[in-house]
Amino acid sequence: MIYGAKRGDYRVERLLQILKLSYTVDKDGDFKVTVEFDNGRSQVAFIDSDTQMLDNFEIREIWSVAYISEGYLDIDTANSLLLYNYQLKMGSWRLIPAENNIFFVAYCIQIAADCDPDSFYKALTSVLEVTDDMEEQLTGKDVF
Repeated sequence: MIYGAKRGDYRVERLLQILKLSYTVDKDGDFKVTVEFDNGRSQVAFIDSDTQMLDNFEIREIWSVAYISEGYLDIDTANSLLLYNYQLKMGSWRLIPAENNIFFVAYCIQIAADCDPDSFYKALTSVLEVTDDMEEQLTGKDVF
């Protein structure tokens, strides 16, 4: 048995190579993509190698963090994110618990695990753009 970092899902690697996108693979085997926008801002997205089954439909998540909160979100921010979910065509905002009462505000999209390059690119760019816009609204900074 070989120990160490997991190799990422070959289907994601193939899509990223077809699209000529730079990426790294973390110790969990997930892909990390950083994009620089024309306005000088940047954003990081993660593509999960692990997939989930919904009956016979295999899905994976693409996600990105817009904000880190110490403790739960204030009611106005939480409600704003829920209302924002209403206008999204796919995906949703989530509050992901970390350690020591820290929470990540992340935008996540679920896609078919074996989707075509065009669909993958549209989902990835949507995650990056929506998250970067929200990060700027919430913080006025470019952290992620």
